[in-house]
Amino acid sequence: MTAVNSYDALKVLAYAIENAGDDAEAVKSFLKGLKEFPGASGTFSFDNNGDVNKEIMMKKVKDGKFVYID
Repeated sequence: MTAVNSYDALKVLAYAIENAGDDAEAVKSFLKGLKEFPGASGTFSFDNNGDVNKEIMMKKVKDGKFVYID
């Protein structure tokens, strides 16, 4: 989980810099408006506070198979 989230963080930061330039405030503003970024861990967006909105799925192994935890 940590690796895929770190990968997504680097990819979205690179995407923001490519589109907004290297000014920190411009990148911050760009990320706040970013919706439905297709990351390796799933599609996610940022809200006005800069928090990530992403569905989280928890799984466990039961009888040798992965099953979702409700």
